[in-house]
This record gives sequence, C-alpha cells and structure tokens, in this order.
Amino acid sequence: MGKVTEHLVPFFPDFKYNPKDVRFLGTPVDFVVFDGLSDGGVLKNVTFLEVKTGKSAGLSNRERHVRDCIENRNVCYEVIRIKGGQD
Repeated sequence: MGKVTEHLVPFFPDFKYNPKDVRFLGTPVDFVVFDGLSDGGVLKNVTFLEVKTGKSAGLSNRERHVRDCIENRNVCYEVIRIKGGQD
C-alpha cells in the first residue's frame, strides 16, 4: 500500500507543491520537487522529498545518508557533454 500511496501523494489535496513540479525517483528518495518551475517563473527551491505512510519505520540507512549529505550541503550540479552527434 505504501508504494502505491507514494505515487499518488502529489495529487492529494493538502500536498503543498504543484504536481507538475514533482519528479518521482522512488529510491533513494521518493521525489525531487522543482518548486515553481512549471509556473514559468523563478524556480524557488529544489526539495528532496521522502514519503512515509502510517506506522512505517523511520528513514533507512540509505535515506539517512542522502538526508545528511543534503543537510551538509554536499550537493552539486554537473553538465556532461557527449561528443558526437551534431557537433
């Protein structure tokens, strides 16, 4: 039931983000939210979002590692260029 709920959360009435801004990953975090991107305006925030249902356990070791990395600001952005194609 929890896995099904994860996919539906962005469409719940009390979900605070625009579902168009949400991308499902599933693991090691459930979603990445690009808050404001679909509005055509300024991107406000990028949020890594984990969904827990009912009495589910706390974060797994992998989820904690991701959370700690983000909280410690060990996050970067890269562009990879592939040679070939239409150069």
